[in-house]
Amino acid sequence: MVHTSRAKPASDMDKKTLSERDICTKFITPALRQAGWDEMLRR
Repeated sequence: MVHTSRAKPASDMDKKTLSERDICTKFITPALRQAGWDEMLRR
């Protein structure tokens, strides 16, 4: 018997269940940092 059920990878997370803060923390801020954004200079 082959077990086929798997946990979803983090990339398949249902984004509709995330709060606005979760989306910023997990997706937007890391992308800005990777692009060279320095949040300490932007405040």
